[in-house]
Amino acid sequence: MELLLAPRSSSLLEPLPENFRVTLDNERVRVSCVSLHPGQTTGVMALAGPRLWTALDTGKLDMTSVMDETHKTLDVSPGSLYAEESKTDTMIINIGQETVALVLTELK
Repeated sequence: MELLLAPRSSSLLEPLPENFRVTLDNERVRVSCVSLHPGQTTGVMALAGPRLWTALDTGKLDMTSVMDETHKTLDVSPGSLYAEESKTDTMIINIGQETVALVLTELK
């Protein structure tokens, strides 16, 4: 897969909150996982460019853009995808009743 092998740039991504576990980090992409229990938050994350969130569980999340205080409520199920393009400071809160695991794929 070209995405995982060929370098595109040397851009650095901001560090993720401590509750994230990085599973792959190379010149092109960083992939990380987080599990959020009911009521738990990711904390504020400074996210750069294009990224894709993939849900591994069923649940309900509140995704807040800290910059403009907009909220998006997401009803997710295994395999649900949510793409974002622009730089933003984001916080996700599990507002459901079940633990939700997410995979974050960030392009560099």
